[in-house]
Amino acid sequence: MGNHSRSRSARRDLATVTITCVRDGHAHAVPDVQIAGPQADGRGRYVALCGHVVTAAPMIDPEGAPCPLCSRS
Repeated sequence: MGNHSRSRSARRDLATVTITCVRDGHAHAVPDVQIAGPQADGRGRYVALCGHVVTAAPMIDPEGAPCPLCSRS
């Protein structure tokens, strides 16, 4: 349990970007390193704080409802 707490604390310190997923319609918190880092796949898919693989909606679409799991991370 101690490691889990440290992991959560570290996640709160991450800079994130909110990205709405076309598959579930939720706005997920995605670490900004996912977008520009070496792990970026160039296909608009990112791993959110909650673990969901986000397929980015077009930026002109309205933002979806916040992901409850990302909000708790």
